[in-house]
Amino acid sequence: DTSVQAQNLRAFGEYKRMLSARNYAYFGAEYLHDDIADISYRVTTGPGVGRYCLKSPARQFSTEVGVPYITEKVGETTDDRIALRAAERLEWKPAAGSRIWESVEYMPSTKDFKESLINSEIGAEAAMHTWFNLRVVCQNKYNSEPADDKQRNDLILIAGFSSKF
Repeated sequence: DTSVQAQNLRAFGEYKRMLSARNYAYFGAEYLHDDIADISYRVTTGPGVGRYCLKSPARQFSTEVGVPYITEKVGETTDDRIALRAAERLEWKPAAGSRIWESVEYMPSTKDFKESLINSEIGAEAAMHTWFNLRVVCQNKYNSEPADDKQRNDLILIAGFSSKF
């Protein structure tokens, strides 16, 4: 069987600048390529502000709003737009070397709110050794305007190992 199960690349970065003990400004950039979803490229960049509603060494909950610029080629369609971004992230560290998290991000286009991207993730990581972790992540990516003959939802389950150097 030569069917392809996954063929994607994602690179991202974010700079945060604390404005107070709980408030921050950020600038994020992300590049996505996904052959299965027929996304040749999607580049998302932009600023925003966030707030840690809960911030302790064991638990963090943050919310963010921003205005990203998105340029993409999905199927045969090339598009660029300004979007709005609302996001939240919760992380809990129950023991040293382990964590559980979830996040949701909603990005509707400013041209048409029906055109939107929604990304969500839930995951867990457990220490197997001082430098070796087991990691399980479930991601759901929703695109209101996918390429022709593609589904709006893309559910991904990832299990693997991570290490710290």
